[in-house]
Amino acid sequence: MGKRVHVIAKHQEYGDSASFNWKYSEFHDFLDSLGAEVSPEDEYADEFECQCVEYKKALDLLKKYKKKGANGVSKELNELGYSVEDFENDLATLGGLDHVLETMSNFYNERDKKSDWISFSAW
Repeated sequence: MGKRVHVIAKHQEYGDSASFNWKYSEFHDFLDSLGAEVSPEDEYADEFECQCVEYKKALDLLKKYKKKGANGVSKELNELGYSVEDFENDLATLGGLDHVLETMSNFYNERDKKSDWISFSAW
């Protein structure tokens, strides 16, 4: 089986935000754990995406955690199969709550608003 050549009709345009140096697979896993179901499944993929609606739910969960603490989100995390301890450890690995929240908010604001998917590329 060969590879076919395809024309690129529109080049990618990147937002101004970049984060999680050498931690992109951890960010990928974090989104998965928050129910955003990142595709592709390969955690080491340089390019991945998830549905905006699921990403927004993950972002809202972080905002709720900031406002109400662990008790305010423990039920939702448990429903996702994600312990509060693992959630807090993953936040620390990614730079802490404020950093993750700010970065994810920036990513959401800079996404392609014409698409139902939010896409990421690591290089």
